Amino acid sequence: RTALKRRNLRPGSIDKRMSEVHRWCRHTGGGWRHPDREQLEQWLDDRDLGARSRYAAISHLHQFYTWCQREDIEVTDPTIRVERPRLPRRLPRPANRAVTDALIAQSPAPMSIMLALMADAGLRACEVAVLRWADVDLYASTMHVTGKGGHERVVGIPKRLELLLAGCDDIEGPVIGRTITACRVSQLVNAPI
Repeated sequence: RTALKRRNLRPGSIDKRMSEVHRWCRHTGGGWRHPDREQLEQWLDDRDLGARSRYAAISHLHQFYTWCQREDIEVTDPTIRVERPRLPRRLPRPANRAVTDALIAQSPAPMSIMLALMADAGLRACEVAVLRWADVDLYASTMHVTGKGGHERVVGIPKRLELLLAGCDDIEGPVIGRTITACRVSQLVNAPI
């Protein structure tokens, strides 16, 4: 965990990596140091993972074995000879604009702001969750956004979003009024009407 923090990985990425490594080590018992490719592939097959989850599992274990080798822990890396699934490129799936506009207009402040941040400014759920008032400059109509992997960018604030933000009483702490996870943002905006 300390090595991953030193690499400045996000807490969620560290948790996923650690979970995958612990699951693999439990599966192999004491045999995690010198497993073979067939053992790893069978373990992955038994878990019935989708292509992205399988790719991520292999990547996490590969990074673990790379770290072991760097630390002079004698291991065999079974991931080197494992084929990673080909992942299709996904295109964005925008929501229906009329439905989105209606939802923003009729929702209470925190929800309308979340929806407008995503629909008007193009923010992801993880970016909405961590956006703070200190990142928002209503005078310049811009906001400083920290995205996946800690990537930062400046985003313009469209007029409707600017009006929603200007109407907020509280201008400290999280923009949506409370600390929330990206998963919860996604659940809220995808909840059935």
